[in-house]
Amino acid sequence: MNNEQIFQDAIKRLESIQSKLQDHLEENRILSNNFNILFQQNMEYFKEHYPAAYNELIKHTIHNKKVVCFENGEANLLDLRNGSLMYGDSPLEDTRRHVQAWLNGKNSYIRGNISFDPDPFCQSHFYYGHKICNAIDQFKEAHAEEPFLQDHDLVQEIPLLVINGGGLGYPIIELCSHIEPKYIYYIEPDLEIFLCSLGVIDWSGILEFLKNNHQQFYFLVGNDGLKSYQIYKYDFLYLYRALTVDQWIYSHYDSKDVDTFTKLLQRSTIEDFNSDGMFDDVIFGVNNTYNNCCQYAYADKNIDAKFKDLPIAIIANGPSLDRDLEFLKQHQNDFITVACGTALMSLENYGIIPDFYVAIERGEDVTKSLEFVKDPKIFEKTINLSLAVVPTTTFAKFKHNLMAKSGMEENIRSAASDQNKLKKELEPLISDRFTHPLVSNGAISIFASFEFNNYYLFGVDNGSINQDLTHSSYSHYYDPKVTAESDLNPLNKLSIDLPGNFVPSIKSNSLFLECKSVIEKTIDAHRNCAFYNCSNGALIEGATPLDRDQIKGLTALGTRKEQFKEELLKNAKRITINKDQYNKIYDQEKFNKFIDLLESLWNDPQKLKNRLDIVGQICSSYELFRNSVEEYPFSVKLTHGSINLYFCYLLLSLYIYRDQEISMKLSHSIVKIILEFLENCRYIFKNADKMIQPDHIKVLPHYIYENWLEEKKQEKLKREN
Repeated sequence: MNNEQIFQDAIKRLESIQSKLQDHLEENRILSNNFNILFQQNMEYFKEHYPAAYNELIKHTIHNKKVVCFENGEANLLDLRNGSLMYGDSPLEDTRRHVQAWLNGKNSYIRGNISFDPDPFCQSHFYYGHKICNAIDQFKEAHAEEPFLQDHDLVQEIPLLVINGGGLGYPIIELCSHIEPKYIYYIEPDLEIFLCSLGVIDWSGILEFLKNNHQQFYFLVGNDGLKSYQIYKYDFLYLYRALTVDQWIYSHYDSKDVDTFTKLLQRSTIEDFNSDGMFDDVIFGVNNTYNNCCQYAYADKNIDAKFKDLPIAIIANGPSLDRDLEFLKQHQNDFITVACGTALMSLENYGIIPDFYVAIERGEDVTKSLEFVKDPKIFEKTINLSLAVVPTTTFAKFKHNLMAKSGMEENIRSAASDQNKLKKELEPLISDRFTHPLVSNGAISIFASFEFNNYYLFGVDNGSINQDLTHSSYSHYYDPKVTAESDLNPLNKLSIDLPGNFVPSIKSNSLFLECKSVIEKTIDAHRNCAFYNCSNGALIEGATPLDRDQIKGLTALGTRKEQFKEELLKNAKRITINKDQYNKIYDQEKFNKFIDLLESLWNDPQKLKNRLDIVGQICSSYELFRNSVEEYPFSVKLTHGSINLYFCYLLLSLYIYRDQEISMKLSHSIVKIILEFLENCRYIFKNADKMIQPDHIKVLPHYIYENWLEEKKQEKLKREN
C-alpha cells in the first residue's frame, strides 16, 4: 500500500468517526465536561504528591489525540493523525477481556533461575550461596507431591507488576481487582495518551487506595522503549535489585516503543545487578589496594600538553578485533596502544606488544589469565596501569606498574570514607567515574582522564555479529585447555538486538548493554575529546563510526611514544598509608552495629507471615542499605553484593509452589541461612586485614575450606569422567 492510499484511508476513517460523533453530541459534551473536572483533580493530586512529574506534565498539551465516546458513554481514544480508535465499541469490556486473557496465561513475565556458579577461590559468599541452592533442591525433593507454579501461572500476591503501555488507564483498575502487586511500575511511552488518561480515570483515588494498602506505585511517561528500559532498570530495579528475578509485564496496546521495552526486559538477566562485589571480594580489593600502595605509585593525570595529540588506541577483546589485528600490527608505532584485560593475549598471539595493560578485577583470575602470556617481553615493555584493587600478584608480573582508582569506590577509599586523613591521602589516585562493569570501561575511563585529543576504539564490540563468538578468535578463551576450565569461559547468551556500528544490528546482552551505556557516559563527560568507534560491534552514542581504512593522518610517533611513557613513570607519585590508619578501617564494633540492624529485620518470624511480607522486608533491607551509607559506608559496601544475590534466591523461593504456606516454609529456611551468613561476616571481619589471596583460607571458618576442597575434588572427577 503506497503513502497516498494510506492517507486516503485515514481520511475515510476520520470522516466516518466524525459522522458518529455528530450523532452523539450530548454524550461527548458530558464527557468533555467530566474530562476537564477529573483532569484538574488529578493534576492537583500530582502537584502535591508527585511534584516532579507535575512540573513536567504542565509543559505539554494534547495535540494529536482526542477522548471521545459513542452510545455507551465510555471514553475511547481517537488518534487524529490516522483516524484510528484505541478500543472497540466498549473500551471497558475490551479491557476486561484483555486482562482476563493475560491473567489466564497470555502474559509476559521474567523469572530467574536458581543456580550458583562454582567457587573458584574458596569464598564464604559462594559457600552460603551453594547452601541456599542446596536447601531449595532438598526441599523440592521432600515436597515433590506439592503442586508447583507452572509457566505463566499467577498467584494473587506478586512482587512486581510492570504495566507497559497503559492506554487510558483502564487496566490498572481491572488488574488490581484480581492480583495484589507489592510494586507497580506504570510506563506510558506516549505522553499524550497519559495526559488523556488523567481526564478519564480517577488517578488520585487509585493512588490513594494503593498507598493505604501498602502497595508502591511508580510511573514513567513520555520516553521511547530503550530509554524507558534504561530508566526503569537503573532508577528502580537498581534500588530493589531482587525484584529483577520475578517481574510480570502487562502491555495494554501494541506500539514500537512498547514492544522494544518488553523485548529488552525479557532478554535481560540479573548478572549485571550483582556487580557490587561479594563480601570476600570487597575485602580482597581493600587489602590489595593497601598492599599495592605500599609498593607501587599512581599516575599523575596532569600530563604535559605536548602529548595531548598522541592518538590512543583502546583495544578490547571483542570478536571484531580479528579484522583489525593486521592494521594494528602495521600501525602499532602510530598509536599509544592500550590492551583491555584478555585482549593482551590476542595481541600477543598476533605479534603485537601493547604499550599499556589495564585490569579492573579484584580476584586472582586476573593473575591466572596472565599465565597464558608466553612472551616475556610483554611483562618487560608493557606498562601495567590497572585499578588499585587488582591483586598484587598481577602487578608483580610487570616490570613497570602504575595504579588507577576505581570510580565505583570499591577500593580502600570507600572503606576510609569516614576517616578524613586517609581519604585525603587516597584522593589523587587517577580515575574517571565510569570504570565498570567491563575492563573496556576501565581502560576508556582511565585514559579519558588524561584528556588526550583523540581516542580510537578497537574490539569494543559489546556484543557480536556472530552469536557464537563473543571474543577474538586469537583469545586464550578458545584454547582447549581453557575450555575445560569453566571459570575462564567467556560470556555467551547474546539475545538483545542493538544498532550496529557498521551493520544494521548486532546481538548483545544486558551486561554488554550496561558497558555500552557507561562508555557513552564517559564520552559525554569528556566532550572536548574525540572518540572514534572502529569496532564492528554496537553503535556507541557520542563516538564517531570510523572504519580502520578511513583513519587519516597516522604517522610514526617515534621517540614521542617512549618519551610519554618515561615521563608518566617518572612523574608517578606515591601514597603513604599509615598502618594504624589502615587497621582502623576494620572497626569491629561499628561493623557489628550494622549487622545488628540488618539482622533485626529478619530475626522475627512473626513479621514474615506471607509472600508480600518477605518482599517487603527485602525492600526494607535495601532501604536500610541506602540509609546507612553515610554512617556505615564500609559495612554497606561489604555486605550489599552478597546479600543482594541471596535475596534474589529468597524471592524466587516464594514462587516455586502454588501454596503460600509451603512457600513460606521454604523461605524461612533460606532466611536462616542468610542470618548464618551475617554471623559468618562478623567472624571473618575480626581478621579481615589478613584476607589476601591465596592465604585468605586461613581466615575462613574451617568448614568453608573443607567444603571447598570437596567441591574441587568432585569437579575434577566430573571432568575426568
